[in-house]
Amino acid sequence: MQHLINAMLAYSYQLLLDTREFPKEYAKHHNGKLEYHQNLINVAQANIKAANAELAQLKDASPTREQFYELTRSYLKPSTKHEIYLN
Repeated sequence: MQHLINAMLAYSYQLLLDTREFPKEYAKHHNGKLEYHQNLINVAQANIKAANAELAQLKDASPTREQFYELTRSYLKPSTKHEIYLN
């Protein structure tokens, strides 16, 4: 674990040196990266909102357990009456 932390610190220090020694190259390499990742975040948030809206529609469209049982009972009642008359 310590090896990983040391590697991360060395990489961070190297990035800091790169910004001081080669500011133009650093800016060229990182130009637009923040905007790119912000755009990815915005797209992900839009997808989450759309999925939540679709989930809400699906919850409204599907019957609850009680509604389902009541629906099946309502279909079974006429058939049981019909069977009684046949016997």
